[in-house]
Amino acid sequence: MDVRITHTTDAAEAMNLAGDFLCTDPARNTVLLTILDGRIAWPDPGRYWVMHDGATDRVVGFAAQSPLDRPLIVSGMPDEAIAELVRTIHAAGTELPGVIGPAAPGARCAGLWVEHTVTGAAPKVGMRLFEAPSIHMPPGVRGRVRTAGADDRAQLIQWSTAFRQEAGTPAGNVETETDRRIADGCIRFLVDVDGDPAPVSMASHSRIVHGVARVQLVYTPPELRGRGYAGLCTAVLTQELLDRGLRVVLYTDLGNPVSNALYAKLGYRSVSEALEYTFEAPTRSP
Repeated sequence: MDVRITHTTDAAEAMNLAGDFLCTDPARNTVLLTILDGRIAWPDPGRYWVMHDGATDRVVGFAAQSPLDRPLIVSGMPDEAIAELVRTIHAAGTELPGVIGPAAPGARCAGLWVEHTVTGAAPKVGMRLFEAPSIHMPPGVRGRVRTAGADDRAQLIQWSTAFRQEAGTPAGNVETETDRRIADGCIRFLVDVDGDPAPVSMASHSRIVHGVARVQLVYTPPELRGRGYAGLCTAVLTQELLDRGLRVVLYTDLGNPVSNALYAKLGYRSVSEALEYTFEAPTRSP
């Protein structure tokens, strides 16, 4: 396959070019779709690559890097498209700290990047994509779920920061991200456990793009874990989204057996796996 690449820093242009391709499987492409949707709503720097079949001009793959210090995120695509993507990025002198993508394309991209740059690549985390066709409320857990608002900002920033530290993900601008989530009304708190109005757990969802919402930022403080709070908060949020006619997905860390078992018990079913690789600094050629 002869591959032609369109490179742009304009999220709206990227969505215009690749949106139909991504929306053929909006669940698997949920991260890329929400990145584009978010950058269109709130312009932040980004790089976007659209891979076309040179013979038909049909889009066969897409990749994004935004923010610019984050790993490259790739969709599923043919090997020829991955090879041309890596060659193009390397030729432009773009630096990549890593790559995230479906298991086979992600591994292929990491391997080719190593060849082009004389770096090392190490797998950082394996992830599983789940989707909830229905939801099962966990038994024996009390509490009420409410939407977090502006008055909860300090608590949300504290918990969001703790979540990122535990997950080993870049902190980013937690304050700005929190304000955007509050504005979108997408964060839920579990409260009123045994009559106490203080929140004991939280869960959020992504911006809704092409009928898909991704549950994320599920967090319970360490001293309150093991009581089913995260399960109830997630289940109520998931049911709310399903009642709106949305598809509901989430990613788990395959290295965390507790979370994988929890979401399976709630009714989530596995869809596919993804990998993240980190790249080391280039070394001198021998």
